[in-house]
Amino acid sequence: MRRLFKSGKISPEMAMKAIKEKPSFMPASFKEMLRYAETTDYLLLIGGILGSIVTGCLNPMVAFIMSDMHTLMMIAHQDILHGTANLDIVTKRVLNICIKLGINATAMFAFGYLSMICFYCLCERQIHIIRKKFFYAVLHQDMEWFDVNQVGALTQKMSSGIDRIKDGMSDKVGVICHACTSLISGTFVAFYMK
Repeated sequence: MRRLFKSGKISPEMAMKAIKEKPSFMPASFKEMLRYAETTDYLLLIGGILGSIVTGCLNPMVAFIMSDMHTLMMIAHQDILHGTANLDIVTKRVLNICIKLGINATAMFAFGYLSMICFYCLCERQIHIIRKKFFYAVLHQDMEWFDVNQVGALTQKMSSGIDRIKDGMSDKVGVICHACTSLISGTFVAFYMK
């Protein structure tokens, strides 16, 4: 831009106009992307967000379980040094800790899977509605409109718009909820455990 301005190929007024112009499309908010949502879609959204929040809360709980394992190993080490170790009790406690870890991992997998499925179904339902509305709008155009617009441009326009919606509405909301909840609950766990 500076090179064009210095060479005289662009006037200062044109440069200022180019800077002040808005892009040809405005990004849509999440609320605007859900403008065709029905009750089922909102339930899927709530299910996805709740699944992400539960998964984010379960993530730092591993610290409590590993703290129990560390404490058990320290006590078992001291008992071995003093000659009073009972390996059957240590084995049972380790088995209990492993079961807790398994339950935590299973719950994280189940709620994470629920979250991703909810967001995926929400995205696909919204895209299906938008495609139907776009197709309906194209079919109800005047004949002159088809002379001006090419058929390949219509399919490209529809698929590029749908890809943007998929990028904005898919599981990214769940990942953000999971990460924020994990950060907050991890901070609480860190201050609690000190």
